[in-house]
Amino acid sequence: LVVGAVDAGTRSKLGLGASEGVRIARVASLAARQAGLNAGDVVLQVGKTPVATPAEFEAALKGVKAGDRVRLLVRNAQSTGLVTVVAG
Repeated sequence: LVVGAVDAGTRSKLGLGASEGVRIARVASLAARQAGLNAGDVVLQVGKTPVATPAEFEAALKGVKAGDRVRLLVRNAQSTGLVTVVAG
């Protein structure tokens, strides 16, 4: 996943605070697409770790190896839910 900062319009639309989440800019892996992740979705947590910046997102994934399952808390315009992705 390629992530970036969440813009003010998206924060308002999704009811997010100033320090909540990172926006998915690009879904680079088939596994992530198959898990239902889309560009524009907002990742709130990696495992049980809240993320508010791309650097925090990357730090939360440090140590994850190919084949590991990673649970993400994701919000989009339709819902908020847990998504499990197999790291590639």
